[in-house]
Amino acid sequence: MSRYTLKKEIDFGGVGLHSGKPVSMKLLPADSGEGYMFLFGGKRFPIQSAKYSGDGRGTVLAFDSHRVMTVEHLLGALRGLGVDDVVLCPEGIETPLLDGSAAPFCEEILKAGLEELPGEPSYLRVSSPVYVTSEDEKKICAVLPSDRLSFTYVIEYGDNAIGTQAATVVPTKDNFVAELGQCRTFCLYEEVAYMRSLGLGLGGTVETALIVDGQRVLTPGGLRRPDEFVRHKILDMMGDLTLIGKPVIGHFVGIRAGHAMHQKLVDRIARECVSA
Repeated sequence: MSRYTLKKEIDFGGVGLHSGKPVSMKLLPADSGEGYMFLFGGKRFPIQSAKYSGDGRGTVLAFDSHRVMTVEHLLGALRGLGVDDVVLCPEGIETPLLDGSAAPFCEEILKAGLEELPGEPSYLRVSSPVYVTSEDEKKICAVLPSDRLSFTYVIEYGDNAIGTQAATVVPTKDNFVAELGQCRTFCLYEEVAYMRSLGLGLGGTVETALIVDGQRVLTPGGLRRPDEFVRHKILDMMGDLTLIGKPVIGHFVGIRAGHAMHQKLVDRIARECVSA
């Protein structure tokens, strides 16, 4: 099995989900073995060196004094399409939101094409179950031994259009966009005013997120698939798992989880699993 990087540079521009400000992200080809590198002011930082947090409706990475928010959709796209080595160059405090999914990132990555590199990917392989829970034990994230990457996720949002959803997905390079990449971020309409009072969601609109008001989805065109909500959570999890620094082989489970729980699992995996 070979390693892959981008054949050429890619530029993404747009607004940030939370800041509402113009931001951009440039992707550059990388050498074999570099993994996911962030470039700030001429200095490179491997993704596994990031200090990260999952509060505030997205994943935030910090490298020394540098900080970048809402990276999970792009990171999920890179992992989902089989990119092993890449340099990420943020301009601004966030990754562009685009349409709220990973699909626009995937489109440009596929258009640029992948270049084969010498060497083979290095994996973390789970040999025994690893799990974490929230303090109230209502949220759970786990990974179980498996010979392939797969996900099972459950969400519960009460009496609204989201409701309770569950999905199991075995993502591959060929099915990633259809199964996960096209699934958009979402929130409840009743939460919008509160989020904005905290300085969050200032760049979100019904065009860039699934906004749910009771039993209605306010976003024009509605859902791309009936279980788009839970599949987006799997996309988020896939992006957050890149914080480990290399792909992990196992069956991942999330129950009423989110970025903070994903990252708690990342911490446990990094301590307890070994490279394959």
